Amino acid sequence: YMQECITDRGFAYRGRVSKTKSEKICQKWTSSVPHEHRNTPADFPEKGLDLNYCRNPDNHENGPWCYTTDWHTRLEDCGIARCDQ
Repeated sequence: YMQECITDRGFAYRGRVSKTKSEKICQKWTSSVPHEHRNTPADFPEKGLDLNYCRNPDNHENGPWCYTTDWHTRLEDCGIARCDQ
């Protein structure tokens, strides 16, 4: 069973949401196209940076986010509901 909601800031979230709150598709964490970044599974294996799933590797206050496949939007929050809502 995998929860599709977050607790706290969602640092431990390991669900399968792969779109942002505005429905942009998430870029794979292993890819640097269209947006280069340093958050890779190889560099941070403990952060669950799987495929293109929303994660919160930096414990951002808005919760899980991802880099997007949209050239004009580098990253965006995923808008995942809190488990207590």
